[in-house]
Amino acid sequence: MTKTLPVLSFAKLETGMPMPHLLDIQTRAFQSLLQPDGKNAERSDVGLERVFKDLFPIQDVNGNYSLEFVKYALGEPKYTVEECIERDMTYSVPLKATLQLVVMEEVGETTKTKRPKNIIEKEVYLGELPILTPLGTFVINGAERVIVSQLHRSPGVVFEESIHPNGQRLFSARIIPFRGSWVEFTIDIHDVIYVHIDKKKKFPATALLRAFGYGTNADILSLFYATKELDITGKLEGRAQKREVLGTLLAVDVPDPENKKGEPLGRVGDELTLEKFNTFRRAGIPKVKVFAGYTALGLRDEAQPTTTQQQQSKHILAFDVADPETGEVLAEGSRELSDALKKRLLKAGLTKVEVLLPPGRSESPLIKNTLVKDPTHSEAEALEQIYALLRPGEAPNLETARQALERLFFHPKRYDLGRVGRYKINQRLKVNVAKDHTVLTEEDFIAIIRYLIELSDGRGYTDDIDHLGNRRVRSVGELIANQFSVGLSRMARLIKERMSINNDPERITLDDLVNARTVSAVIQAFFGSSQLSQFMDQTNPLAELTHKRRLSALGPGGLTRERAGFEVRDVHYSQYGRMCPIETPEGPNIGLITSLSCYARVNDLGFIETPYRMVKDGRVSDQIRWLSASEEEEYAVAQANARLTEDGRFADELVLCRKRDDYPLLAPGRIDFMDVAPEQLVSIAAALIPFLEHDDANRALMGSNMQRQSVPLLFPQAPLVGTGLEERVARDSGAVVIARRAGVVQRVTADEIIVDTGDEERRGSAPQAARPLPPQEVLAHQPGHGHQPAAPGARGAAGEGGPDRGRRRRDRARRAGPGRQRHGGVHALVRAQLRGRHHPLGAPGEGRRLLVDPYPGAGAPRPRHQARPRRDHTRDPERCRGVAGRPR
Repeated sequence: MTKTLPVLSFAKLETGMPMPHLLDIQTRAFQSLLQPDGKNAERSDVGLERVFKDLFPIQDVNGNYSLEFVKYALGEPKYTVEECIERDMTYSVPLKATLQLVVMEEVGETTKTKRPKNIIEKEVYLGELPILTPLGTFVINGAERVIVSQLHRSPGVVFEESIHPNGQRLFSARIIPFRGSWVEFTIDIHDVIYVHIDKKKKFPATALLRAFGYGTNADILSLFYATKELDITGKLEGRAQKREVLGTLLAVDVPDPENKKGEPLGRVGDELTLEKFNTFRRAGIPKVKVFAGYTALGLRDEAQPTTTQQQQSKHILAFDVADPETGEVLAEGSRELSDALKKRLLKAGLTKVEVLLPPGRSESPLIKNTLVKDPTHSEAEALEQIYALLRPGEAPNLETARQALERLFFHPKRYDLGRVGRYKINQRLKVNVAKDHTVLTEEDFIAIIRYLIELSDGRGYTDDIDHLGNRRVRSVGELIANQFSVGLSRMARLIKERMSINNDPERITLDDLVNARTVSAVIQAFFGSSQLSQFMDQTNPLAELTHKRRLSALGPGGLTRERAGFEVRDVHYSQYGRMCPIETPEGPNIGLITSLSCYARVNDLGFIETPYRMVKDGRVSDQIRWLSASEEEEYAVAQANARLTEDGRFADELVLCRKRDDYPLLAPGRIDFMDVAPEQLVSIAAALIPFLEHDDANRALMGSNMQRQSVPLLFPQAPLVGTGLEERVARDSGAVVIARRAGVVQRVTADEIIVDTGDEERRGSAPQAARPLPPQEVLAHQPGHGHQPAAPGARGAAGEGGPDRGRRRRDRARRAGPGRQRHGGVHALVRAQLRGRHHPLGAPGEGRRLLVDPYPGAGAPRPRHQARPRRDHTRDPERCRGVAGRPR
């Protein structure tokens, strides 16, 4: 009977939810890549399905052929995982795609329209695709490899601030696409907005707006300003009145009442100077319309009862306000926002309205200054100027320039924000564009310029590029999909070349066009030589598990350790519950390679989420909500150790909480969420350290790293003190054989474990056969004894009640592998003889292990580390334990 140690728990808190499976980051991502359960139309537009649909159809330049994608199918692996490891082969499945070749013919001699003449459909072999094993690894040429998830900057829009040497604050905005040209908007010290496309020469932002169809100054000004009427019958008295009137821009042409056919007194966009003001007065013009700045006003904002607030409480609506559901106009522009109107708008479901800037606040000069700097005056001039900057040396043609600008930002095959980029832009700019519209729109550019104006006026906020809301995870599925896209793009270019040189439509076949080696070569190169494809760390099962949950900021498209600064390596408050603040390497990769926290998961968009218990009216519920870093910004979160009453309410009047990077004491009614567990903050390796909260952070970092370096011993023993997560590590790492159904163990051998489940069927589980592992080690499972009951999920081949920790020490415990014992060239059946007869190996508890020496004649067992000379007690096991357990 396998000896199981009793476990006594001293835990003060119960976790609010079970911990997710620790390999979910690998398995879920790979499932979304292949979607093996989906059938044709049932597959969603992600993973390989998205890659195929983005690249197809492929057409030749003359439009004679069109190659279209129908579906793809996955075959069955030829060998099992164990056979692939033994034979030094790759564990993979054949990937086949059903393609249609449409041969076109001209309808008539005079017309250029074409119609399908012949359709050839065939299933084409595209190569072998390595697939994930149940343990979250890939077997490539017989070696187990892990694809490390990459942490990189999220697509979308980012607003940044810099300080000029003269002390002026300068703002900029950058659009980061998934694929396509980078666009950057900058404000210089003269308050002019410029645009850079792919870091080429800058040009005024208003020229880009003109190229989009806003050709006149009036069209551009109406995008960023409201209009209001100015009474100019009286004189300008006082500095405040002059500031309000002078310097504004005319919103309409001002005709000359005496000369109706002649030139107007003022045109749209002209600045209202003191001279023009007096001219209008002399001409008898009582009122003029001017452009006026506006801002968003929250209808739920409570005005403070101060004299200044009361003086500024009169707000004028900048535009007509319509019902969001019916479209009915609830209030017209230029109307005062009274309390009664505010209640009516709130009742209609509105939370914000646009109001004119209060008197005394001047409009932003950015657009006005940019128009002055803009050398273009029409759409055609703007298109020609932008085309000359993008393609210098080419003759500017109006239609060619328009098509070039269209392809640059609005063509799906040339520009792609991805689902993530569109989500981030919609969230940041509050625009309402469809989620599947993954190219830029004119509305996006206008909203970015508007936000830059707000930033220069002191409203809004800039982005922190180290915030996890602006960083996302490229998991294994996305990394493989990107490589697959590269391979298919190369194949598409080859197909187009073969289409163009084929002059016989009757004899063309799919085999003549498609070359599968192009895709296979890219996939093999990625798995074999990519920086993110690494040999699995097999020192012990904790090392394997940590390797699969690792996050790296390095790799293609990421950072390099030479140019990564301190800020990107530092711990950020948004990493709470998402990335471990403790476990990271100590060398040049510190802060660039991290681990997922225990409860963290990666959502469909690649952002890391962590679970919280919901709090309603000061009462903690069992309802769980997963929040990303950007969603958590507005909420107050209590710690998991906050004291609760029996009915789930907070026991203290003030509770220590966390909100962004602040830690306020809040009343229970103002708390939104609560942590689910204390270990939610750290990774699984750090959570295995008992009394972690009493450790210095530097020592905990070294401890969590050194656990992964501990070696499994010949005589493992369970630790005296644990944290309760040891068994979870053993289960989720796949290091032990798990009984899927309850029953009684009938027979145990080195090859199989038979469990009688009570029905006619007997289920068998096979312990892993002994196999070599680097360096100089061999893996073998140790089966237990027969005729003992097995509960569902019980371990069939394991150690004493949890992960083996090597030699038991009172002062510390070395953690080794759960249920794994590695020996130099020793089979599992021979190990018992070694334990019983070879006393020089050391008695139980002495902490010896065996190595495989690759050189013949040098295979004698020896200690891992040479100890200093002392009296040996190899004949007395009890005295050996005393020597081994004594603190140094």
